[in-house]
Amino acid sequence: MVTKKSRPQRATLTRGAHLGYDIRSQAPDGTIRYIEVKARAITGAIVLMRNEWLMALRLGEEYWLYIIRKAATDPKLYIIPNQTANLQPEEVAEVVRYVMQRG
Repeated sequence: MVTKKSRPQRATLTRGAHLGYDIRSQAPDGTIRYIEVKARAITGAIVLMRNEWLMALRLGEEYWLYIIRKAATDPKLYIIPNQTANLQPEEVAEVVRYVMQRG
């Protein structure tokens, strides 16, 4: 439950800045929360990019993952604090390269 006391005093949207989080939130007591938001139309695995995971490791308890499942039909919000301590992700290495041959 969000109470007046727990609501952020200031929130800054950072999406597109490639900082490793989407929102920087500051509570009235000065506590900072860095929030990464992931949404799925239905359900499915949540994928964090390398910079998001590294930022989660660096920020620890200040980093929060907000997951919205069934966003298209019946949205449900799940909030995970400090996911590096609470989740065990599988690392998947995928590289896409485009090679242009002269000739």
